[in-house]
This record gives sequence, structure tokens and C-alpha cells, in this order.
Amino acid sequence: MNKLLVVILLAICSFSLFAEESEFKNLPNWLGEEIVKFRQGKSFPVTVTEYLYNGKNVFVVSANICCDLGATMYSEEGQKICVLIGFSGSWEEKCNEFPRAGKWLRTIDETK
Repeated sequence: MNKLLVVILLAICSFSLFAEESEFKNLPNWLGEEIVKFRQGKSFPVTVTEYLYNGKNVFVVSANICCDLGATMYSEEGQKICVLIGFSGSWEEKCNEFPRAGKWLRTIDETK
């Protein structure tokens, strides 16, 4: 009976790892890892969206708990590009034309 339980637990763990890997297969590795952390509650609730901005795909991680936390834009490589300043509602000077100059592609994940 114990062996059967171990086999079942291993199968469940393998399936959940496979599901997670396939869910993030079209995302940069760093972003999939961050989403897992968000889902595990190691951070505040966030929304992750993908945009086309200045000819490149970028990822915006936005806080879901309060307007003053703002958002951060990252490159596909995981480099921070710029920050949305929460209370002002505008992006840093180097990205001040975003989101008007960006094209929304998809919402990747939302944690609560």
C-alpha cells in the first residue's frame, strides 16, 4: 500500500510540473519563474501583460493592491526598462509615451 501511495504521489508531482512547464513554454524562463513566485504568494498580487513596444516584446508587471505601487516594464531578457510612477500615473521619462505607443498583446497572468 505504501508503494502505491508513493507511485501516486510521484505521478501527481510529475503531472503538475509538466503542466506548469507547458503553461510557460512560450515565455522567457525568468518570467515563468516570477509568475510561479507570484502564485505562491511570495509577493503582492500582480497582473503580467505583454506588449509590443518600440518594435520589441515587453512585459509589464502591475501591482493589484494599490495605485501607488505602479508597474515595471521588462525586456524579454528580464532587464528592467522603466517604471510606472503610481501616484502620478505616468511612466518614467524614457517611457513616457507608453502605453499610447505600445500595442497590447495579451494578459499572461493575474494573481489575487
